[in-house]
Amino acid sequence: MKPQTVAVIIEWENARLSKMARSRAMLRQLAQQAHQLFETASSGAGRPEPAFLSQICAPLHVIILYPEGETEADTLTALLSETIRPDDPAICLRLLPVSGQHYYQIKNTGAQVAESDLLIFLDSDVIPEENWLVNLLSAFADPQVQVVGSNVYMDTSTLYARAFALGWFFELRRPDGPLQTRRSFYANSVAFRKPLFVRYGFPTIEGTSRGSCRALGQKLTEEGIPIFYSPSAHINHPAPNGWGHFFLRGIAEGRDENVMRPYLFGDRYGSGLRGAFGSFKRQFVSGMRSICRNYPQAHMKAVEVPFAMGLMAFYYSLILTGDLLTHFFPNAMRRRFHV
Repeated sequence: MKPQTVAVIIEWENARLSKMARSRAMLRQLAQQAHQLFETASSGAGRPEPAFLSQICAPLHVIILYPEGETEADTLTALLSETIRPDDPAICLRLLPVSGQHYYQIKNTGAQVAESDLLIFLDSDVIPEENWLVNLLSAFADPQVQVVGSNVYMDTSTLYARAFALGWFFELRRPDGPLQTRRSFYANSVAFRKPLFVRYGFPTIEGTSRGSCRALGQKLTEEGIPIFYSPSAHINHPAPNGWGHFFLRGIAEGRDENVMRPYLFGDRYGSGLRGAFGSFKRQFVSGMRSICRNYPQAHMKAVEVPFAMGLMAFYYSLILTGDLLTHFFPNAMRRRFHV
């Protein structure tokens, strides 16, 4: 079996929204799990795929791409010194400034400079659970596996977060289980064999902040390339950080929905105003149903349900507003609201 090298590509754009607390926790987990990976690989103890894991070569290559001029290298270096030792044999760290790029462009740039067999894309504001790295990489023991998504779920530590856990597009935390196939993945924690990713990459869709992962997932599915999902690779994702991000994310999500709808679905869901109100209706009905049915699973009390329903209804109205504004003012909306 050919030795495998692994690169973890981390965008540092989201870190400015997390106020570094989540980024610090993410880096600590990554450092701990890198050691766990190579200890597990050397021993093979308790793992179903020791032969494959033993072929993963140390160190883990970690590439952090940060917006030049927005995040000072000294500040980032200081944060890293708290979490990853510069002489850590399990991690080879590289900092790369990028200018004029956003979320998916940054990920594509990271893939271009990485020289590893396997690429893991990890956001700077998500927190991996224990065994995330080992479980994600174990999927590649099957040579047919080309892309593996993680079990991404929403944080539920506050009422605000619980509302988003139930009403946003992420699922609630699922239990461990065997690999499954799906039609999509989340770009905040996903792994690829490098040749496949280099062949496709995240497509550039002008005037959007998010959505390219949906387009890539659709392209892979259409070409018969299965997308795998590892229920055992758990990732904790935050709700929008504060009311400023709440408003910005809602408007941007609506703008993205307007731009992406014809790109992904053609005329299936209608266009223009009909498409905007149709999307709002589907999202509203699905969100309210999820809150009413699933609130105990998010550790929400019954008395908190009306707040969650009101908060998410307001958020959906922001999405609708962004969708409608993009219909009437497409050029202005496509130039703004990067999140």
